[in-house]
Amino acid sequence: MRRLLTSSCLCLAFPPIGGAQEWPKTFQPAAGASQVKNVTKGEDGFRYETKSYQIKSAIKLERALLDNFAASAESVAVVMKKVPLPLFAPSQKTKPLIEITTNEEAYRKTGGAPGTAGYYDGRSGRVIVQWEQLNRTPANSGLLPQPAFDLLVHELTHLCMGKWTWKMEPWLVEGTAEYFAAAHLSKGRFDFTEIESHIRDHVRKLTPPKAQQVTTLSVSKLLRMSSRDWHSRTEKLPPGEALQSYTSSLLLTHYAFHGGAERRKEVRSYLEALDKVRFVHEEKPRLFSPADAMEIESKIKGYWKLKGLRLDFQ
Repeated sequence: MRRLLTSSCLCLAFPPIGGAQEWPKTFQPAAGASQVKNVTKGEDGFRYETKSYQIKSAIKLERALLDNFAASAESVAVVMKKVPLPLFAPSQKTKPLIEITTNEEAYRKTGGAPGTAGYYDGRSGRVIVQWEQLNRTPANSGLLPQPAFDLLVHELTHLCMGKWTWKMEPWLVEGTAEYFAAAHLSKGRFDFTEIESHIRDHVRKLTPPKAQQVTTLSVSKLLRMSSRDWHSRTEKLPPGEALQSYTSSLLLTHYAFHGGAERRKEVRSYLEALDKVRFVHEEKPRLFSPADAMEIESKIKGYWKLKGLRLDFQ
């Protein structure tokens, strides 16, 4: 989740189309690459520091969990740089801050947006996440809590795309964040060789149990949504309905990234056109036309049916 913001102009050097074209297959962080330093305790909680981030937590993080957290955080930027599209474009050069709050009340007080579990604040360069959401335990389960670092990866993807977020279509901003969250396994490990399986599992996590098919937002509605529309929908709808836009954006982003060389060129051309946008109220290009929504939706529906995922676009 993110907030609409103004930003300085983005000037990126785009590698030539004939450059690195291979999509990454897997990523495994090197041993010790996410070492945590400078652990201190203050009146406002515990502070940690990794190579790239400052971490402020209202509760003390156990060493194993902290190492997992740091490895996951550090790997996001590395993996995004390996993708043959110029998605990596952070807004700042200083170490960003990740804040972990104890509950929803503290999360909202810190600046988290209504209806969200994690939030990227582009103005301050912070990522805010709820501890209750990071350390989720399945309902009616005797299992130990499992770190839900897909939420952390989602928000850090926004941070790594900071200079794009105010000008890019909201479905692609959120869909890209969901894409990398789905590809993340644990402890900073990413797998793209089985990306369809990971996306299918990720989508099912966002779907009510025992549902025969996945209800998701229509592509037509998705392509017409503004950032304001997205925030309003997330805030006002029940969680299950609000998540439909995230599911749809993930599937449409996969369609854009994995539709073959020509479609990936379209994405690159879109980013090149987007790079020329200088002002918030300036007309911005679209990756896909709403006029093509029905055809795209039909292709996505047919593709995922073969992968065991039955979709109901509404």
